Amino acid sequence: MSIAFVNPPLRLLRDYIDYPHFGNLGLLQAAAVVRARGHAIVVRDAFAQSDSRLRVDGEGASVMGGAIDALIAPRANR
Repeated sequence: MSIAFVNPPLRLLRDYIDYPHFGNLGLLQAAAVVRARGHAIVVRDAFAQSDSRLRVDGEGASVMGGAIDALIAPRANR
């Protein structure tokens, strides 16, 4: 059994001050601690996908990270 850690894409309203580039650090730290205690983990991080970028959605909000479909799609064991 694996423990999953998921960082989804982030939707930001038009008026935000800073890009939250490091918004996934808490998730990655928690995953590292759990792995260090001997548990199997799976990390799905929208900020680390190959299609990760900042884009504008149909309502004018900014979306940071890769597409949600790619994030939740099954992956082959590595």
